[in-house]
Amino acid sequence: KGDTVEGKGHSHAITMKLMEKLLNEGRILICDNFYTSLPLAQELLSKKTFVCGTLRSNRKGIPKEITSKRLKRGDIIALENNEGAKICKWVDKRPVMMLTTCKNHLCKIIETDTPPIITKTPGRINTLGTYECQARQVRKRCRECYRKISEKEGKKEADRNAKKVKTFCHDCKDKPTLCLECFNVIHSKQK
Repeated sequence: KGDTVEGKGHSHAITMKLMEKLLNEGRILICDNFYTSLPLAQELLSKKTFVCGTLRSNRKGIPKEITSKRLKRGDIIALENNEGAKICKWVDKRPVMMLTTCKNHLCKIIETDTPPIITKTPGRINTLGTYECQARQVRKRCRECYRKISEKEGKKEADRNAKKVKTFCHDCKDKPTLCLECFNVIHSKQK
């Protein structure tokens, strides 16, 4: 703790010490909200090193327009200073703030709907869908993997070893949970 820079804090000093031999090479430092701060970003930027990371809302130097602004889910606000440090705030489940000095980082929300996996069988197109929730909530055993393993080794082994996935066949009548391999095997047999 004795080697902190006046007014910049311990995390700033640690980061600069660790980055000592990596400065002035155009690298990007990715860090979490314990280390990310505006003074650190500006110092690293002056040494041709970029930074990107989540940011605590109570850090010094963050404009009040960002910290005090109440946003609804899906909204985003961003400000950029003269040195090129961008601070973004958006709301998903709760407000999130990020600081970046990377020139190619845009402060906008990009929709990332996972496209379905489509296989083409002669005369038919089949779609493998994905359950839209956290994986732990929706992961189920692949029906075909379970069936194959239980036939060979019993249900206990099938419980233990069948693949857990969050994908299902959109086109089958009962929408069975299937891994990609089983999906392809089943639908390559159908005509």
